Amino acid sequence: MIGAVWILTGLCLSAKGQIVELVTEQGSMKIALYKDTPLHTANFIKNCKAGKYNGTLFHRVIKDFMIQGGEPASVNAKPGDLVGSESGRETLPAEIVPEHYHKRGALAAARQPDATNPQKRSSQYQFYIVDGRDYAAYMLRTIENTQNRPRRYKVADSLLKATNNLLTKRMLDSLMSIKDYKTADKILDQMKAQTDSIIGEKNLLRFNERQVADYTTVGGVPNLDGKYTVFGEVIEGLDVIDKIAEAPVDKNNRPTVDIHILKTIVLQE
Repeated sequence: MIGAVWILTGLCLSAKGQIVELVTEQGSMKIALYKDTPLHTANFIKNCKAGKYNGTLFHRVIKDFMIQGGEPASVNAKPGDLVGSESGRETLPAEIVPEHYHKRGALAAARQPDATNPQKRSSQYQFYIVDGRDYAAYMLRTIENTQNRPRRYKVADSLLKATNNLLTKRMLDSLMSIKDYKTADKILDQMKAQTDSIIGEKNLLRFNERQVADYTTVGGVPNLDGKYTVFGEVIEGLDVIDKIAEAPVDKNNRPTVDIHILKTIVLQE
């Protein structure tokens, strides 16, 4: 059974390194860590070996989105305490690899928002595991367009100024200001070849065939792709994510009954 689970994870095991078992009050998950996110993988292994996660809480749980934990200070959290901001200053450089994305079961590093963390640096301790939901293919195209639109608009604005096409520029500005994106996108589509060439493919969100296949079947949270470092995936125990995600939560999304990580075990190095 274990072998079958590993075959279905989407990436061959040669792309993965260490394997860790995360033992929780709702069951155990086995997690394969990626080799091409070496800083995050090494940091996670170090924390596991040091027992940093033992007794910590899943302090933020949002069904159909993710379960978040790993904050060392949560060990002593009292019922109702707001948990999560204690380790924000201890960070790692981002290792955002396009091939690793937010499918169901993905392990990723939590971080502070862009406003205070434009470099997308990761927490050294807090992580989340994707619960997610299924998406239709047209919904993925909408997410792509929504995330790429601001960059395309900025470049289109400069191009329209340069060519003195002020009428089209004023029309586009007006449509964007009233959030008539459907009409604005028609103008941007006419300039897409130019704008995308200037922006560059690496700076645009594009879901590849494998992502589309996973998001339309396994599910996930595609709108987080490219924003957070994904450094591993659950290869056994996906049902445990469901059990944790179903927990009743308070206004801060903390489970009303604590769910602990009991221990972590490094199974393979």
